[in-house]
Amino acid sequence: MARKLTKITTEDIVGDSCRRGADVHRWHAYLLVLNKNLDIEVKDKDEGRKPVWLSLDEALQKDLIYPVRYIVNNFRGSLIQELSTKSSKD
Repeated sequence: MARKLTKITTEDIVGDSCRRGADVHRWHAYLLVLNKNLDIEVKDKDEGRKPVWLSLDEALQKDLIYPVRYIVNNFRGSLIQELSTKSSKD
């Protein structure tokens, strides 16, 4: 069902403020290509609700949290390149 997990980046994202007072958080972004959508559940309700599968373009139309928008905007090329590389191996 899934192929290899690919690391896209590890970034210290300045401006990612939280209620505990930190203004910088380290984010890790990975790509996992699936051959079908899976039902997913967020266990920690403080970290998200109602997850959905979206394309990059669809995601950018949503009210994304700052670090997710940062990663999509700054690593879109890497994500698309990895997707096309993985698709060509099929």
